[in-house]
Amino acid sequence: MKSEYLYEIESDDEERLIFSRTENGFTWGETSGSVSEMEKKLREEPDRLLVSLAAPENEDLAAVRGWFSDKLLVNFQEQEFLRLESGLMKNRPQFVRMLKNYDTGISEIGFRRITQEDLKKHGPEIYGRILDEIGKSSVPFGIRLKDALYYIDYSQGPSLFEVYLKHQNSELEYEFGEESDGTKRMFDLIDIIISPIPNAVYLIDEINRSIHPLLTEQYLLTYKKCLRENNVQLMFTTHEANLLRSELVRRDEVWFAEKQADGSSKIFSLDIFRKENESDLGKAYLSGRYGGIPLLGDE
Repeated sequence: MKSEYLYEIESDDEERLIFSRTENGFTWGETSGSVSEMEKKLREEPDRLLVSLAAPENEDLAAVRGWFSDKLLVNFQEQEFLRLESGLMKNRPQFVRMLKNYDTGISEIGFRRITQEDLKKHGPEIYGRILDEIGKSSVPFGIRLKDALYYIDYSQGPSLFEVYLKHQNSELEYEFGEESDGTKRMFDLIDIIISPIPNAVYLIDEINRSIHPLLTEQYLLTYKKCLRENNVQLMFTTHEANLLRSELVRRDEVWFAEKQADGSSKIFSLDIFRKENESDLGKAYLSGRYGGIPLLGDE
């Protein structure tokens, strides 16, 4: 660990130091609680982050740790387990409408009552995680697995339902696991719009993965329109240059990653480059104007 620091930006935009840590030692601002025990542990485990040791009596550090655990929500590739905050049964009309708008072919969402015993087919780890979520919740929510989608309702105590889907021009009931990867991911993304967690930051790895570029663009437009008044932030990685459009992202919101000779990656903002009548930022990026593109060999 070379350095670590934490500042609070106050209402007047002034920065208040909470702590700073370098190889030479620690500097503390005005903070509650004892810090000597945390310093001792960090000297014993120098590669550990201070916020991971945040003691409950230290209000500043506990608040930061709570934000990382409750407000920083990561959606990565091949994610086997994801909690959906939407009450799928209550919000069914909104889900169905958006799934239709995104041309998934889904025309209806249905619910099939099941028992806890039915969940054991997913193995002890997934079964245990679902029971943990049920035990600590009191409001309806969903669980999205790789091959199944469940809804837990609390109107009459915890009741479990397996979600099935119907498609246009078909009377068959389709299991969630039968849908394409792109359709499954749309449930994750729609959940953010319908039931955003206040003050949350959603990190999405490869937002366009398995989704048509036009659908990704439409989703971002919907996100900006629906969550304009909500204090929710969406951060994502992508290789889709078509998303470099002013109606989707501002210049200062775009950051490039460029691999260095030593294998590390350097990140830098699009906003550091001069604005020169660029009507097509995606084309300018692919031409190499900003860097952050692969250096291809001749063969």
